[in-house]
Amino acid sequence: MSNRAKLESLLALINSAAQEAISMYERTGEDVPFIDSTEPHPLDEAVDQVALKSAVRTLEGACAQLCATLAPPSHTAINVSPSYPSRAIEFQTCLLQLVQVFDYACFRVALRENITDILMDYPKGIHVNELSKIIDIDPKKLARMMRLLATRGCYNEVDMDTFANNRLSLVLHTENPARHMVNLQADACAKGAAVLYETLKDPVNGYSDDPAHAPVMFANNKEGITGTFFDWMGQEDSRRESYHYSMRGLSIIMGSLAVLTRFPFEKYSTVVDVGGGIGAVSLPARQDTQAHQGYNPRSTRGPRSS
Repeated sequence: MSNRAKLESLLALINSAAQEAISMYERTGEDVPFIDSTEPHPLDEAVDQVALKSAVRTLEGACAQLCATLAPPSHTAINVSPSYPSRAIEFQTCLLQLVQVFDYACFRVALRENITDILMDYPKGIHVNELSKIIDIDPKKLARMMRLLATRGCYNEVDMDTFANNRLSLVLHTENPARHMVNLQADACAKGAAVLYETLKDPVNGYSDDPAHAPVMFANNKEGITGTFFDWMGQEDSRRESYHYSMRGLSIIMGSLAVLTRFPFEKYSTVVDVGGGIGAVSLPARQDTQAHQGYNPRSTRGPRSS
């Protein structure tokens, strides 16, 4: 197969995956969502999103390979580097993708200042000069950060330096469980990622499998914090509660509740959810089956991990 034929194959994959995803949205009886929309689509809350996620995964992979193939290598290398804020994104998993690169710094600002919540009171948008007064951040710097996020599909620049919420930014609302997982990635996980190399080269931590020597704790140790990630997580009630909610958010992001439609629960009277936390899966499973079955889920904490 020639190189051109390989690229044509990627284009065919992109087109077929996109058409498949569009059809799934339209089969709900609603139009395909647009990024500037602030209304949820029925498919967003669907329990079983396996088919949609499969199509999106193909779309993401083909797009990424096509861009990496056609772009000069130096262009691609700098785009995936944490030091340069540029990366193609898709909805569904794009928030977690974004916080894994330099863009996480701007996301962290938006999360810490609850910008999405503020913009709920300004459906037509708010100018950065006004927004800066509310959150006490320099308006010129704020405009650059908001514009970067808008170019990534998060927030909508409705006019020069005027921003409003959109389909993606609403995931950052304080009442959305997925926000807590995004915050975990943008804050704690990013802190550990920043010192991965230093951890690997450290004479004590580098060859250790002790969770207390994980990169995130290597970073925390510099601030006088010891123990494991979970020890650190439990030191503050707000941090611990946010982590619990992040597990609910992860369930939404990963589409874990698809198990409710694909696992034969009716064959069992007891299911043990190991490491079930606050019941992100077991409680919906019970609600889904208890009407017709004496379903008795038992949640237990699994072993701690790094």
